[in-house]
Amino acid sequence: MKFRTIYNTGLRRIPMRHFLFTIVWITCLICSPALAEGTKLADITDGTPLKLGNVRIIHSRVLDEDRPLFVALPPDYEVGEPHPVLYVMDGRTSFLPAVSVCNFLAKAGRMPSVIVVAVLNTNRNRDFTPVPTKGWTYSGGGGKFLDFMQTELIPFIDREYRTTKFRIFSGHSLCGMFAIHVLTHRPDMFNAILAMSPAVGYENEYTLDQLEKLLKQPYPTSLQLFISLGNEPGYTKSVNRLTSLLQLDSAHSIEMKYRKYPELTHGTIPFKSFYDGLSFVCRDWPLTKNLAEPGLEGLKQHYATVNKRYGTSIVPSEAAINQLGYDLLQQSSLKKAIRVFEYNVGLHPDSANVYDSLGEALEASGDIHKALLNYSKAIKLAELTKDANLQIFRSHLIRARKKLSIAQ
Repeated sequence: MKFRTIYNTGLRRIPMRHFLFTIVWITCLICSPALAEGTKLADITDGTPLKLGNVRIIHSRVLDEDRPLFVALPPDYEVGEPHPVLYVMDGRTSFLPAVSVCNFLAKAGRMPSVIVVAVLNTNRNRDFTPVPTKGWTYSGGGGKFLDFMQTELIPFIDREYRTTKFRIFSGHSLCGMFAIHVLTHRPDMFNAILAMSPAVGYENEYTLDQLEKLLKQPYPTSLQLFISLGNEPGYTKSVNRLTSLLQLDSAHSIEMKYRKYPELTHGTIPFKSFYDGLSFVCRDWPLTKNLAEPGLEGLKQHYATVNKRYGTSIVPSEAAINQLGYDLLQQSSLKKAIRVFEYNVGLHPDSANVYDSLGEALEASGDIHKALLNYSKAIKLAELTKDANLQIFRSHLIRARKKLSIAQ
């Protein structure tokens, strides 16, 4: 079988499917907890394992069977903070893209780091269909699977791991239809839902009929819903009805985003849907591009707001505060910049760079003596930690000393 080629290495041409798979794996390896940020090259040896997660087995009394799970913890899990959870259906195929996208977006500051829980199928048709279907040997077990998630799966994950109450559900195709069933029958179970190419035409649009009945009254809770559809003519009519229902006044508490991908097929839509869907759900997480406008109080308020929503307790990162300080320096807001850098020193006292940055602000304000003290602290810490910026810190100290000698 031939595959369309998109990349030429100079040695041989790589089929599209192999190229995309390689990109996914590279992303996973870069973001793998086994090679967490800060890992030195000298500590990586031949044969170092690249661990994406663990297999867990949960016995379900509701389903009367053992259910295997793939669980991936974020790279910063060992810090001790709780994390939101992304629940992924079709675990065998969706675990890898889900972990890749989550770790990539978290690393880029576009979403909080999350725990990914992928549920492996034992009987897909049975678990993700809400009513029996003629011609299907097993079907109609969706209600039991909902009970399994609510009374067994989620409590198990909350008990075994440090989790917050912010939960996201994702499903593709038949599981995408089941995602709408979740929205209809368990409104409070998840904060956000990703429904990728949802097969809502199932059983003469049974799920949509149920949703329409529910929406005769206002939807009972706030929820975010991301819907995606590729080049799938057979799905268009039913998905259009779904999006129309969600635009009713009674659905105003459901914040919906609908994305079409005409270049993608039914089977290739999940990866991009994870990226765009999670970016939509967590679009309040990134800091504003112009940090100088809200200032330090705005920065603190941003973190207070997102921590409240996601159940996290993170503090502003050293890099974010540093960027704010230099934005203020460029605007010649010296007093504000000094205050920001002092705040960074208080939060991250073990970093050499925070003292160097404070030194630059003090130097710019004319307080050379205090600048020298902070440059010296930066150099001392950099020598202890073998900081790559040691020579830069030393050059700043030399520059400040020259200014002081000229002034005298």
